[in-house]
Amino acid sequence: MNSREDLLTVDWSRLARPLPQWYADAKFGIFVHWGAYSVPAWAEPTGELGTVDERTWFRHNAYAEWYWNTIRFDDGPAREHHGHAWGDAPYDDFLDAWKAEEFDPGTWCDLFARAGARYVVPTTKHHDGIALWDAPGTAARNTVHRGPRRDLVGDLASAARAAGMRFGVYYSGGLDWSVTEHLPVIDTFANVRALRPNDAAYAAYAYLHVRDLVEKYRPDMLWNDIEWPDAGKHDGPLGLAELFRHFYATVPDGVVNDRWGDTHWDYRTSEYQHALEAEAAPAWENNRGIGLSFGYNQVEDSQHLLSGPQLTRHLVDVVSRGGNLLLNVGPTAAGQIPEGSAAPWRSWRGGWRRTRVSSTAPDRWTPPSPTHRTSRGCAGPAPATARGRRRRTRPRRPAGPRRPARPRLGRTRRRHPGPGAGRRGRRRGGAAVPERAGGGPVRRALMAVTDEAILKIKEMIRAGELGPGDRLPPEKELSEALGLSRSSLREAVKALEIIRVLDVRRGDGTYVTSLTPDTLLDAMSFVVDIHQDSSLLELFEVRRILEPAAAAMATTRVAEPDIEELRALLAALGDSPTVDELVAHDQVFHRRIAELAGNAYLTSLLDTLSSSTLRARIWRGLSEEGSTERSLTEHRMIIDALARGDATLVAAQATVHIDGVAEWLRRAIS
Repeated sequence: MNSREDLLTVDWSRLARPLPQWYADAKFGIFVHWGAYSVPAWAEPTGELGTVDERTWFRHNAYAEWYWNTIRFDDGPAREHHGHAWGDAPYDDFLDAWKAEEFDPGTWCDLFARAGARYVVPTTKHHDGIALWDAPGTAARNTVHRGPRRDLVGDLASAARAAGMRFGVYYSGGLDWSVTEHLPVIDTFANVRALRPNDAAYAAYAYLHVRDLVEKYRPDMLWNDIEWPDAGKHDGPLGLAELFRHFYATVPDGVVNDRWGDTHWDYRTSEYQHALEAEAAPAWENNRGIGLSFGYNQVEDSQHLLSGPQLTRHLVDVVSRGGNLLLNVGPTAAGQIPEGSAAPWRSWRGGWRRTRVSSTAPDRWTPPSPTHRTSRGCAGPAPATARGRRRRTRPRRPAGPRRPARPRLGRTRRRHPGPGAGRRGRRRGGAAVPERAGGGPVRRALMAVTDEAILKIKEMIRAGELGPGDRLPPEKELSEALGLSRSSLREAVKALEIIRVLDVRRGDGTYVTSLTPDTLLDAMSFVVDIHQDSSLLELFEVRRILEPAAAAMATTRVAEPDIEELRALLAALGDSPTVDELVAHDQVFHRRIAELAGNAYLTSLLDTLSSSTLRARIWRGLSEEGSTERSLTEHRMIIDALARGDATLVAAQATVHIDGVAEWLRRAIS
């Protein structure tokens, strides 16, 4: 065995290396705590780690994965619950009861990838010592020989990589309650260290486990927990230094966390509110669950879980300060991800994916985009409306070409009827064409001819034969040139006039419009403004997709005068702006940032989605205390991020801003 002096002489600095870029760029990963503890799935939701005193913490542990330790407090609530629910059943009975019968790794990883996760880290052995693969030295005490009877680690490794994510492994090197004879109760943080196994036999056992994980699955990260046995902290055979070298040789861009004791790490970790000093390191990661536990806890309900906006704010806070977030999922024993723990991020579409904001800029993540589209059954049900009812969704149209949508012009534009138009019919090629209820074959034939006329006019514009401001040839001349009847041409002109492609000037002719984005989106602006309040949240979903992306694009073009202009705009409001002043400021502020993105169509579309009428309705319904000040503060934070030229932070701040407004709007109209 190595002496204490031998341990202190290891030069861990020789393992120092630059942080691999993939990890620095990843920002968001998924933690998976799944084990025999998922069968009882019970813990007291006392609070977040770091906010509860240690005596209360261990006796009333909020972590369901600590169940085996918590039930050993003779007078504790966990022991009482265990007696009522399970009698005197030993802990290992839960391994046999854990069947994972509904586990689909592809569905899990599809969901994680759609949320924007860049890496997945499942537990391979937690403190209970049960291995989720056929680990050497575990005999039958693993999931291959008992319980699920499958290699859960291998299944998740394959599925994660197939979904385009990196794969890491969590391993509890510091605690293994199954190897400690007469296992004592751990009741303080000091006892976590004092009661952990430190002998050479266990050090070799843990070494062989991690080396086996490296050789079988080539994980991109080693996520150790609690500590490493002291007898293994050396640079010889079966030593930790040799294990690190083997890992880096096998996975050159792999990373290791900081929970190996005072040895070596690539990045530091904090947990909920614990070990926050780690967040001052050059590279760090915060890990936590949606609720208060990592393992599935059936006791938790909505009051213990983060909401979508709360989670988004936490992720933005972590990333804006240079960290990554490892967000935990605790599946049920059957293998289902509880809806309550997935709901806050289930609707993110490619959420924190990396995107190039310019041809020369590095890869960046962009904020989550909500969607309710499912894939392989992994996405959740359509969200509830403001009154709690499920929205019904229309079935998808079959694949194939679609004709351009066209209004029924013969019934809407009565002021200028074409020749031969009457109350009961219209003429085509000189013959009366009766209207058919329900759009019969004659009606469909007329629509097909009109659609052909629209396409031919559009092709002339696309080919440059007609440009903005040009006057169309006389109707007779144009119809002959295009091989169309004059009535079909007239219908096509009406349709193109409504969508502002053509400008019909009575007595003067028909002209091609300027085709500017503002002109083309005028009709859409009208539709947006007449929507009912219950539709505003859907409009916010669209804004949440587009505005952060536009703000990120703006960082490549913004200059100091632009920053000064935005600051002056904010300062001009003063301390007590009126509602009208807020509406005007909000519209100009967001439009100016969209303009800096350099895409006129995107600018006009965003302005349409948040038109002045819509803004006025929102602000006049504003009742939440302090929301005006908070919104303007968020404007200021967006400006500061633009001034720094940080596309990541700008997009994140824009997401938080829109999320905040949508959240109180949701409460106001529910």
